[in-house]
Amino acid sequence: MTGNCRRAIQMWVAKYNSHSLEGLKEQRRSGRCPKLPPTKYKKFCSRIDAGPAKKDSTIILSGKDIQQILSESFGVVYTLDGVYKLLHRLGYSCLKPRPRHKKADPLIQEKFKKTSLRGWMKFNQGIRAKK
Repeated sequence: MTGNCRRAIQMWVAKYNSHSLEGLKEQRRSGRCPKLPPTKYKKFCSRIDAGPAKKDSTIILSGKDIQQILSESFGVVYTLDGVYKLLHRLGYSCLKPRPRHKKADPLIQEKFKKTSLRGWMKFNQGIRAKK
């Protein structure tokens, strides 16, 4: 009738018999403490927002770089997956700028965009099938 297994209902009855309705309320569950204490979140976020330092020898912070920052500056060791989960929990996303070729000319690219659109429109008018 309830959609629960028999054992679960037996546990509910036992809790109710020993502690009345208070026994049926959801109890606080203990969980694993985070490696980086919540008191250090603000400092960590400001370090990440500041971007790479000169000692980081990179122009963009990757997961490996953040893993190293956590280890050196905060004394906690995270796996790479753990780093990404921490960043997600703190509201960060994994975005990076689109790569650009070092010999690319922005003016030529803009000209190509303007002229190629007209050519595409002519080509994309459709082909009529014979009846």
